[in-house]
Amino acid sequence: MKIYTDGGDFTQGFKRYVRETFKSQGGDINAGHNTLLLISDMLEGHGVEFLRSSYGSLGNFAEDGIEYVNMGDTYALTVIFDVASRRFYWCDLGSLVERQHKRFSN
Repeated sequence: MKIYTDGGDFTQGFKRYVRETFKSQGGDINAGHNTLLLISDMLEGHGVEFLRSSYGSLGNFAEDGIEYVNMGDTYALTVIFDVASRRFYWCDLGSLVERQHKRFSN
């Protein structure tokens, strides 16, 4: 499966694969985490990390926050899973946090 377009974005086929994998595993928080673990290997990432929202409580994944594939650079393209909305984002972590600065400010 081709993961990246010639322009450096994720292909639609890869995005569809991620969403289908998530749904096939139950579509819940654990499915999001397990999907990211699989994707991390495919992208040769550095594992999956959690960024707590300022709205959530420390360590409670069900509250709010995001999980993402650590690509080694805050502004590298990655796959991000929003725990609260159970949606995937296809962008860099730094830009997402900047756009949602109130959600992630301490």
